[in-house]
Amino acid sequence: MIRVDLDAEVAEISRSCARLRASVDRLGPGPPDDLGEDPELTAIHAARSQVHDERLGVLVQRLEAFTRYRAGVEQVDRQLAKLEWVISVVVDDDSDEYVAAAEDELGSERLNRAAEEFDNVAGTIIETMLTDAKRLSRIVRYS
Repeated sequence: MIRVDLDAEVAEISRSCARLRASVDRLGPGPPDDLGEDPELTAIHAARSQVHDERLGVLVQRLEAFTRYRAGVEQVDRQLAKLEWVISVVVDDDSDEYVAAAEDELGSERLNRAAEEFDNVAGTIIETMLTDAKRLSRIVRYS
């Protein structure tokens, strides 16, 4: 993998843009006054302008390549951030969580069985108490 110093690349692109701007400014809009009608001078100016246009095209290609590279770096950075987050929240292989979940499930089953037994015993006790109360009420009535 080729490493690129993004800051240095931005500086180089900026310097190249500045040099191109200075060259375009030096060339100017064309030969002045009546020299602008001289075919040799207009040909020289057109050729220099063509060089500037080509150089500008190459700079645009460089900026597009820089943008693609930077987007790739940002994507890798996002993936690394995601990985770091996963590592920070996942301790070992989560086996402690599985053990705790199994303990909770067993505890739930134990409490449910105890509640069912209590309901059955309570129902039996209530029925016995009702039966005893009816018997007592008959005894009290006949006494």
